[in-house]
Amino acid sequence: MYDYTGQKCAVCQKEFQKGDDIVVCPECGAPYHRECYEKAGHCLFEDRHGPEFEWKPAPPPEEHHFHHPHRDPTGICPACGAQNPPETLFCRSCGAPMHETEPGQGAGSPGPRYQAAGPARPQPEPEQGATYAQVEFPVKPDEKLDGIEARYWAAYVGNNAPIYLLNFKRMEVSGQKTGMSISALLFGPLYFFYRRVWGAAVAFGALSLVLSLPSLLLMLQIAGHPLCVWMDPNLLQMLSNVAAGLRAAMMLACGLFGTYFYRREAGRRIRRLLDGCPPQTDVREQTLAAAGGPSVVALILAVGAVLALAMGEFFLLMSSPSVGTLFSWLGISTGTLL
Repeated sequence: MYDYTGQKCAVCQKEFQKGDDIVVCPECGAPYHRECYEKAGHCLFEDRHGPEFEWKPAPPPEEHHFHHPHRDPTGICPACGAQNPPETLFCRSCGAPMHETEPGQGAGSPGPRYQAAGPARPQPEPEQGATYAQVEFPVKPDEKLDGIEARYWAAYVGNNAPIYLLNFKRMEVSGQKTGMSISALLFGPLYFFYRRVWGAAVAFGALSLVLSLPSLLLMLQIAGHPLCVWMDPNLLQMLSNVAAGLRAAMMLACGLFGTYFYRREAGRRIRRLLDGCPPQTDVREQTLAAAGGPSVVALILAVGAVLALAMGEFFLLMSSPSVGTLFSWLGISTGTLL
């Protein structure tokens, strides 16, 4: 019996350990945790079942580290040497990616393990620094995610489409709504404006504005502004601390659910656009590409609004009669924190 220790279950992406209850697809030989297979209800590779397809163990991680950032135009797999069509993203024989990554890229994390993957339609080049090496689910152009073909998702998403599609696939198979988005974690509402997720952008933006009010009121009270001079500074300090904690929780929620919010909003817009499009695939892709992708204009407007609010707060504070007291308090507070 084959030892699957170290290989990954295609559903949960966890490595098999000794003693795991493993079942194998009788058609292609792909291994699964029994619980994962029963949850999925079918082999994830069933659309490729046939006499020419057989699941193969993932090669060692070091075999995926090469010297150039793009695919070989000859279609020769850099891992096993098999001939593939030039547009293929994953080798038909061994499932290795047809692009190559720089040595040491993604250091500190385990190397990718690829299961057998089918050919894929050429996708837009990812942004600087992005790599396919961190994704593990193959997504073919005619494969449906949330009832929408992957080619239409890719046309709408634009930049980093392969990475987004593979994350969408992972979420659909696992049924999970969480998946850390570093961009959403760091930039919060600005990320949603950039990705045209208007509902989440407005909601998180308004929440961020509300959570900033206690700190502003506290500074105005210390500065002796007539609007806040009557307020209790101890209460404002407590509210400011609570708001800071809630803001941190909000940013964490943006990071954890950012991809889910984007997937849901993008899917809704894609369906609406496809309903009004002619059936030709190229026309549909052009329509989605024109309506989707990142919105630099929305990002600039959102940043401008943030800067305008910051300038308004600054002039409001400078108009307070005891602004010097405020700066002294800020200096003491900063020194205490440091």
